[in-house]
Amino acid sequence: MVGVQYVLSSREDLTVLFTDPTPRRALYSLTGLEGVEHAEGFRSVPARLVHRQHSYRTEVEGVEPAPCCSARSTRICTPCPSPRRA
Repeated sequence: MVGVQYVLSSREDLTVLFTDPTPRRALYSLTGLEGVEHAEGFRSVPARLVHRQHSYRTEVEGVEPAPCCSARSTRICTPCPSPRRA
């Protein structure tokens, strides 16, 4: 369980969150900072799923097509490839 969380899932060193919707150029300005090797964006919005009298509060998350930092693993927990280092 620990290996899945810290080796396969959470491979980022730092996560920057904005409280308001932010243009994509903010991501590009982060990549220009010294020491930043790779950056990827995501969007998370609250959602309420409703079926008849039942409802469930959750979130919907949109990620890059092939995320590398916050790696999404496959169903059998095989790691996604790491970003290339320059």
